[in-house]
Amino acid sequence: MKKTNNENFKKLMQFQIERARGYYRSSEKGIPLLEKKSRFAVGVSSINYCNILNAIEKNNYDVFSKRAYRSFYQKIITIPFVWYKIRVTS
Repeated sequence: MKKTNNENFKKLMQFQIERARGYYRSSEKGIPLLEKKSRFAVGVSSINYCNILNAIEKNNYDVFSKRAYRSFYQKIITIPFVWYKIRVTS
């Protein structure tokens, strides 16, 4: 099967990304319900994985030849935000 990044594939990816974002938004409500010691890791992971969707869009939905990722720095800068958010909502 040939991997093609054509308009149909881009439309599919746009649909799936919006669907995934909806799941991330709805799951965010459940993070405060987790055990306290689990909230931080889940919160950081949720933000970082959701932001990979931004990288896919930035790469023009080319998931075949370009890697969508967050740099170490991009991952690390989410930590203070999540830490603060968990402290405020707990």
